[in-house]
Amino acid sequence: MNFPQQIGTMSPVPQIVDAVKLPVMAAGGIGDARGVLAASAFGASAVQMGTVFLLADETKTSALHRKRLKEAASGGDAAETAITNVFSGRPARGFVARVMR
Repeated sequence: MNFPQQIGTMSPVPQIVDAVKLPVMAAGGIGDARGVLAASAFGASAVQMGTVFLLADETKTSALHRKRLKEAASGGDAAETAITNVFSGRPARGFVARVMR
């Protein structure tokens, strides 16, 4: 299944902030203080971070998932991702694996 190209998180933040009278939360691809500062500079009131916490000791992330995350962070082959709906029926980004091929 082909999904349309997605735009980055930061691009629409200032437009959304200008268009609504509600606090705006930026989410997606934010994993460090620089991302938080960028979102704030673009007018976001908050950020949501998720994937960055998958390596925390408190999570129950599988050993294979942890390995793939570490490889992706270092620019290895595991960095290949794609958008799929095979897991939940909704488009989501995931590592390219047998189930996605």
